[in-house]
Amino acid sequence: MRYTGIDYHKRYSVACTVDTEGGRVQSARINQNEPAAFAVRLDPSPL
Repeated sequence: MRYTGIDYHKRYSVACTVDTEGGRVQSARINQNEPAAFAVRLDPSPL
């Protein structure tokens, strides 16, 4: 299982995904909070 946290700001957001052991799987800065960028970032397909 993976968990994703999002730190949402006015101009950008930062998302980080960790595994069940707390290891960072992926992180990204999403500029201008574009919905399409969130859709790509939060795609549930395996990495």
